[in-house]
Amino acid sequence: MKKKLFILMMFALTATVFTACKKDKNDDALSIEGTWKSTKDIAYYTVNGVQEGDSQIEEYDANNYEIFTFNGGNYTFIRYVDGQQENEAIKGRYTYSNNQLIADGKDVVKVKLDGKTLIIIDEDVYEDDGIKTVYITETHYVRQ
Repeated sequence: MKKKLFILMMFALTATVFTACKKDKNDDALSIEGTWKSTKDIAYYTVNGVQEGDSQIEEYDANNYEIFTFNGGNYTFIRYVDGQQENEAIKGRYTYSNNQLIADGKDVVKVKLDGKTLIIIDEDVYEDDGIKTVYITETHYVRQ
């Protein structure tokens, strides 16, 4: 009887160890960590919450693009123009939670993330005489 109980306990312990160490498939899909390459910018504006005019779409190409790398709370940003790195890489610290990316403790942008696509949403808000105008740029990135 003790032998059966011992075997049963060992089986339960082994199953617990393997399930506790198992990595969910969605962990990587929801992580901002990694390297991202820009594909397009979509720019538009709203007045009192209603989009005005058409969205302006600018596609990136093989020679003109941006690279964002997020790793362990550090980020690196590099822009390429005509196939050449435009200037020195911009480096800093970031935090990411609740669909917000905070760079260097001060710059806050909204983020949409679905695993393969990262969208960084930058908003510039202006208010005058009760009219609220928001200029929005969505930069789309794909995971590399």
